[in-house]
Amino acid sequence: MRKEDIARLYKDPITYSTTIDPHFESIWNDLLDKLVLPENSYILDLACGTGKTLGQIAKRNKHRKIYLEGVDLSPEMVTEAKKNKFEEGKGKNLQLCFHCQDCLKFLSSGKEDKYHLVIASFLLAFVDARKLFPLVYRSLKKEGKFVIMTTSFDELKDIEKEFFKFAISRFYYFKWWDALTLPIKKVHFLPPIETIVKNLFEAKFAKIEITKLQAKMTFSDPLEGVRWVDTFGCVYFDLLKEEKKEKFFLEALKYVEKHNLKYFGEPIKKGSPFKLILPLYQIIAEK
Repeated sequence: MRKEDIARLYKDPITYSTTIDPHFESIWNDLLDKLVLPENSYILDLACGTGKTLGQIAKRNKHRKIYLEGVDLSPEMVTEAKKNKFEEGKGKNLQLCFHCQDCLKFLSSGKEDKYHLVIASFLLAFVDARKLFPLVYRSLKKEGKFVIMTTSFDELKDIEKEFFKFAISRFYYFKWWDALTLPIKKVHFLPPIETIVKNLFEAKFAKIEITKLQAKMTFSDPLEGVRWVDTFGCVYFDLLKEEKKEKFFLEALKYVEKHNLKYFGEPIKKGSPFKLILPLYQIIAEK
């Protein structure tokens, strides 16, 4: 996916912080409770968004000296991150800065052996892991940790099957040749978990710990859930032109109702609450 398209997807920090961040806050709380950071830690959050994760780290370490950095491609996200209240501690125990930059370029031009902790939350759908992981390894101190939060392509197989069944059955109706965003060849598909682990080992990470989790979300209507997934950066919807998406979503819901499709045993109906369970992998790789 082109960088300008990624920045466009995440240009609304308010929507992001109210519809996306809350679903993962408890998961990050549990993880950060377990992480032990040394004094004078240097921490980097790649694709930091509105800076919520760095904020949680700051709260947990408010009486210790730490250095926090966030990098994001969206100017709007970086601007919002700088408004966070935890920046009030800047200049005391907390040293904090945000960068509006491409993650790969930032790491390429940065220092080696600098960080005790690097975080990448839902970044792998937009960045090639084979390029990212060696740069993260280079930036970490010895025994530094690389924490990844991601879903995986292999976890989306059932969704993928239904999507293509729907797309093929409505091929001419949608005039797909007119609805697609080009060039689609630049879209980066999320790798399966086996490939992610393989890429980490190839980047020379020695210890890799994987925990499978679930993010449970409830929406008042399936259509809200679809829009949420689109905001989150679903690769399938990113292929569609903006002006074509709403029609696509509405027709998709009609298709789901007509075929009496269910999600986790519950029928999917317009106007009915929709529970989305997103499978996640929490990966901790140590240098």
